[in-house]
Amino acid sequence: MGAVLRPDALSRNCRCRQEEWRALNVCKHEMASGFVEYLEARSPKPECLRLFREIVLDVWRESERATLTTRCTLQDRLDALRAKKDRVVDAFVHE
Repeated sequence: MGAVLRPDALSRNCRCRQEEWRALNVCKHEMASGFVEYLEARSPKPECLRLFREIVLDVWRESERATLTTRCTLQDRLDALRAKKDRVVDAFVHE
């Protein structure tokens, strides 16, 4: 488990509570700015965001195509069932 830094109630420092890191004593401002730098270093690059966008759009378009195909297939089946129902109703009416 990683070290856990906790702010001291009476100081402006964060002290590590984990035994092997007892000597770690970091100014709260340094810790906060270090954390921001850490997050910024892990922010996606613009070219990665463009690639991600294209992948998402491609998957969405493929899903839309599959949905449209399924919808058309179901509509054809519904039309066939309605036609069959009409033939059955007509057969009973004309008897």
